[in-house]
Amino acid sequence: MKKEVYQQVGQFALRSPGGEFLPAVPLFALKKDAGEINPQTGRSVGEEIALTDVTKLFAGAHRQYVHGNKKAGVKV
Repeated sequence: MKKEVYQQVGQFALRSPGGEFLPAVPLFALKKDAGEINPQTGRSVGEEIALTDVTKLFAGAHRQYVHGNKKAGVKV
């Protein structure tokens, strides 16, 4: 049987019934599913895509924040 190699791709933490975070648990994906490694950054292709998506999300939220403050006359 071929040995399967896994790569950590993230972490997650559940919440207790009281709302506190429980200890974080690592998330793993099969190395073949994680994608090739970008030699310039050392991250997998999947990580690059995820970081790009998150960056676009945060940039859009920040843009709304800045435009909202300018409209309200608040200096940012």
